[in-house]
Amino acid sequence: MMTTISSQDLCKLLYYNNSTPLSETNIENTTTLLFNNIYPTPIIPNITDEAKTFISIILDDFSLVSSNTEYKTSKILFNIISHIDLWMIDGGIRPYSIMTEIDKLFNEQRIIGIGKLSIERANWIAANEKFQGYRMVYKITEFN
Repeated sequence: MMTTISSQDLCKLLYYNNSTPLSETNIENTTTLLFNNIYPTPIIPNITDEAKTFISIILDDFSLVSSNTEYKTSKILFNIISHIDLWMIDGGIRPYSIMTEIDKLFNEQRIIGIGKLSIERANWIAANEKFQGYRMVYKITEFN
């Protein structure tokens, strides 16, 4: 999670609700985004009509590797949810830009486990008619 808040571009995309978030000043204390825009939980509390962007980070799908039980796998999921009024930004689309930043931080990196994280998939998700986005799934391998 600390890796997530170390990226100023990612934090700006989450914090600033205008069409030019990457042009805004750096966020001095990025930890203020925790439990406001970044949740290390499967639930984002109180999604209201307020235009906002969220990421929830979830560990899930723990299992032994069937061909070698010395190893286990799990998944780290990033749910990126943004109010549909915030999707369009100068130079792109907010959820896609967030996905790019997450991928720069995590794909093929050694964060947890014994190997490098590898992206498994990304799918469109919807919390309701106003908040939609994507789920990115990365695979983790570690010793059992």
